[in-house]
Amino acid sequence: MWDNRWVRVGAVALGFFLINGIARFIDFLTSPDEPDPLGRVTAGQAAIAVVGQLLVVVFMAVAAAWWTVRHEPGRVVADLGLATLGGTVLAQLIGPLFGGNPPFEGGLELFVKVFGFFLGLGAVGIFLGYSAMVVLGKDWRSRGLSAYAQRYGKKPKPAGRR
Repeated sequence: MWDNRWVRVGAVALGFFLINGIARFIDFLTSPDEPDPLGRVTAGQAAIAVVGQLLVVVFMAVAAAWWTVRHEPGRVVADLGLATLGGTVLAQLIGPLFGGNPPFEGGLELFVKVFGFFLGLGAVGIFLGYSAMVVLGKDWRSRGLSAYAQRYGKKPKPAGRR
């Protein structure tokens, strides 16, 4: 089952959504019964939101690191970009229900802003995971160049020189 490419992409999207949904549910359980008339957020609610966002970034970074070791960069970006898009759609349409709110409660403008914010969180996580593997020399291309050097006993020509 896990050998299927799209099952893994769906699992990452589901993980993205579940992290957001669980953070919203914890916020719902710990928030005061009476909402603030000025719409202010408590320190606890802000902390839960920040932790949830950081967990999404870390989750996507780990997924990107795992993908980067096994696949070429185009596939990493395509698969994880699609997973981020799927997770964002789920987090925006179903996630608010975990917190007891309808999906479009703040209006279309807030919906679009949060949608872009979630896409940005996913992109930051993908960038961090991919960059970490490139720096460590564990990415798909670096491993291929290392195998080439071992097989032929010399270093490959630098790119751009003839």
